[in-house]
Amino acid sequence: MGKQNDLTDQELLEQARSGSSAALGVVYRRYSGLLILHALDVLEDEEAARDVIQEVFINLWNRREHLQGVTHVKAYLYTAVRNATLNHLKKEQHIAKMLEGFKAESDRLRQEEGEQDTMAGLIRKIESEISRLPVKMREIFLLSRRGDLTYEQISAQLDIAPNTVRKQVSNALRIIRMNLRLLCSWIF
Repeated sequence: MGKQNDLTDQELLEQARSGSSAALGVVYRRYSGLLILHALDVLEDEEAARDVIQEVFINLWNRREHLQGVTHVKAYLYTAVRNATLNHLKKEQHIAKMLEGFKAESDRLRQEEGEQDTMAGLIRKIESEISRLPVKMREIFLLSRRGDLTYEQISAQLDIAPNTVRKQVSNALRIIRMNLRLLCSWIF
């Protein structure tokens, strides 16, 4: 091991190309501190900087057979760290955008659910108020609103005057509106 420490970067890289992980370890120990500082300048996060350096050396080991053209190890490592650092930042920005999109979608869905809950509550309240109408008034109101019958059709069906139908529907609406005033003023 002591002899490897005395080797040049080029000789260590040649040994690493031949499969010597110890030679790559010497290169790592020789440059990792400076490379971490280089990455730390950009990332401002020591853990992320260490991860980037580790990634660079893993890639270096995995691609060791393809490093014949590398003549300046230090320059190669600085370039690799710069590129890995930029990739790390792009990935972080992409993740941040994705999280922002997820949050916006989640907020939108929560708002929709809230609106649906509010609408469902309003519908339940209206149904409750309709059920509390006097029996004959409720029957006329429901034939008008749910049965889609005209006042004349309701009057013929129930054998009452069309004016009575009109008055009963009007009174039902007034009662429902009056009882829903607080809820409606809160919603609208």
